[in-house]
Amino acid sequence: MALTPEVITEYKSVPSPEIPSDPDEVVVDYSIINLFRTWSEKPDIFLHRLFKFGGVSLATCSGNPELARMIAAELMLKLDPVMERHHKGERLRRFPDREASPQFRRELGGQHVIIIQSFAPPREEGDSGIDNQIVELQLAIDAAKRGGAKKITVVFPYLAYARQEKKDAPKIAIATKALLTTFDVLGANAYMGVDVHQEQIAGFTNNPFPTLFSSEFLIPIIGKSFNLNSVVFVAADESAVKMNRAYSTRLLDHPEVGFISKSRSSVTAESRAYSYQGPSLVRKIVISVDDMVAGGGTFIDLARIVADEGVSKDDFGQPNIYCVATHGLLVNGAVEKIRDSLINKLWITNTIRQGREVFNQESSGGKIEVYNAAPWLAEKIARQILNKSMRID
Repeated sequence: MALTPEVITEYKSVPSPEIPSDPDEVVVDYSIINLFRTWSEKPDIFLHRLFKFGGVSLATCSGNPELARMIAAELMLKLDPVMERHHKGERLRRFPDREASPQFRRELGGQHVIIIQSFAPPREEGDSGIDNQIVELQLAIDAAKRGGAKKITVVFPYLAYARQEKKDAPKIAIATKALLTTFDVLGANAYMGVDVHQEQIAGFTNNPFPTLFSSEFLIPIIGKSFNLNSVVFVAADESAVKMNRAYSTRLLDHPEVGFISKSRSSVTAESRAYSYQGPSLVRKIVISVDDMVAGGGTFIDLARIVADEGVSKDDFGQPNIYCVATHGLLVNGAVEKIRDSLINKLWITNTIRQGREVFNQESSGGKIEVYNAAPWLAEKIARQILNKSMRID
């Protein structure tokens, strides 16, 4: 499958097939172009999709149904929206007191059930929020197990609580381990996660948990977008050095990167950047990569600091400072803050649902671009189903 995700420039331009109101209706939005592309580039995967996916059931909770629809279309699979109830005109399956009630609509006996659940903060009125989405997933796993599923795989385009993967203070939880333990106990047999913050998270479960790296499709995009002779990768903090070094090694053939020194408050968890350390940035293009962007402060501080280091400017006089983050949480006014910052562009993927302000030129200033990870994720899921290597050549 070609790793050329589309740039999503408008909210309505996202190729998002509608969830069928009839549970037996096949998703028909699979592009004929994608069909021939898959046949020509990956004929073995194409044939498997046609003839060997009969024992697979694909489902989604409410975290990111738009992404799940696109993945289903890529895989030519039906999608079971276990948290939506179209026949009664309701958006979510919830009791009046907002208790979740996920329900599968298709036969699960002997099936390999794949549940896609990303997590996202509320984007609009009625959204459930991350903690409620976790409960949805727990109930969905239990429902699939009780429905006779042979195997249950959970796909996390974005795994919440992944930043709480260690005990770094007295009397606190290792939240990621606690979550995975509950999923294990309820019956999940395997997981997949995209850029899960720390790879050791896979060790919190005895079930398979391959970590997927968005760099597989983002690196080719970056490579085609810049004069690499002028690029320097700069980590927004010391924890992001490894990720930036991987990008620099792949694109620039050397691991040298700069980084911003900073400290984080133990009380508020807010961080503050102080100074730049690394190679000269005079007349250079700065690219900073991280696994997520939440409030935007880390990237904004980076842009403020490196702008004083002599970075080059584009034709409009804007500093050539580009930030790349797989997961765009974008909370607490982050969109407007990025619009008003020295960041030239922020590139994120659609692993997390975005609000309309991200695609609104007035709100974002056109500074945020969202790349579609669905074709790449669909390829990974196909390989997991077929017990093939996760590596895409």
